[in-house]
Amino acid sequence: MDNLQYSRSIDVHRISEYPEVQNVISYLLSLLKEAGLIKNSPRKGILKHLKVVVLDLYIAYLGDPLLYLSYSRAKGTYRKDQRLGKLFLGYGPMTTVVDGLNSLGYLEDHRGFYDRDRRTGFESRMRATSKLIDLINNYAVVPSMVSREEENVLLLRDKDGNDIPYPETDVSTKMRDKLVSYNAFLENHEIALSLPVEEVRELLISRQSPPIDYTRKRLCRIFSQDFKSGGRFYKGWWQEMPSELRPHITIDGEAASELDYGGQHLLLLYALKDHEYRWLRGPDDPYVIKTVK
Repeated sequence: MDNLQYSRSIDVHRISEYPEVQNVISYLLSLLKEAGLIKNSPRKGILKHLKVVVLDLYIAYLGDPLLYLSYSRAKGTYRKDQRLGKLFLGYGPMTTVVDGLNSLGYLEDHRGFYDRDRRTGFESRMRATSKLIDLINNYAVVPSMVSREEENVLLLRDKDGNDIPYPETDVSTKMRDKLVSYNAFLENHEIALSLPVEEVRELLISRQSPPIDYTRKRLCRIFSQDFKSGGRFYKGWWQEMPSELRPHITIDGEAASELDYGGQHLLLLYALKDHEYRWLRGPDDPYVIKTVK
């Protein structure tokens, strides 16, 4: 995997209401207008796409300056029945913003391609230049000023893995409120890796693993067909990275550790019957079944 393939998809859920961020976006918009790069495009549409591109380029750069963001230049992917269209993103405004920022030197853009003979290809990709990062820093923008839109944290899926609607109940409301509270707690802490960026990048590329988005700290619970099946927690970035990186997780700069309790499920079963198995006080393996002669 070469460096150009080291990318992740653009995140369209970045938001910020801080005036420092708004000033950056307004300044770039004025430059695009003065250079004649947005022509008669609707201001509202250009502004929305400018925020999406600039904010995610900034966050991606903070995670790894060499990381690319892939984005689509295929008109069909912006139809109203497609994911990008449902998020109110359009082909015209997106390509206008990317091409404009590229012309002004604020991003580096590589067009995608499709090899019909090999039936393979790559999406277009971009990344921030030092000119964009310097501009953002000069406006006193800091990472905490950029967040992600709230997403549904309690999902119910059918047997095929499709999201399905469900009636709100006291049980679902309680589970959602508890998880929203926990996610708010996570937002107040920095979860990172103690390794240099170069080492993390090298390992991810060697494992063909996707780049890490350190801002993905919000967990969700996914149930299968009803709220009695499944319910595991997903979407935390630390859950999706190679296991070799887990010993290097830090919380607010301090090393983290996870206690491993052997035979925990058997322990719970015995506890239900008020029993204490002998392996709790000795070296016995609870999963070894000894043949009785």
